[in-house]
Amino acid sequence: MSDIKQRGGIKMLIITARPNALQSARLRKGYSLREMAKISGINFSTISKTEKGVQKRVTPRVARQICEALEASFDDLFILTPADEQMGV
Repeated sequence: MSDIKQRGGIKMLIITARPNALQSARLRKGYSLREMAKISGINFSTISKTEKGVQKRVTPRVARQICEALEASFDDLFILTPADEQMGV
């Protein structure tokens, strides 16, 4: 899970992928899903599910690896949301 634990007053944050942005960025680079998996070091299935919106949350490591592989900014590909907003608190 991509939650950042609350410690010392820091709120838990959830990293959520922007599926359309991920696929668009990958296609702009000319990468197939398999090429993206090899370049990023992320499992093919994880990339596919994230692009399709099946897997909504990602870990900080996965987000970083995707951003580096696509040479894209975090804000272009992902959204940070306080955990309490997603839980309806």
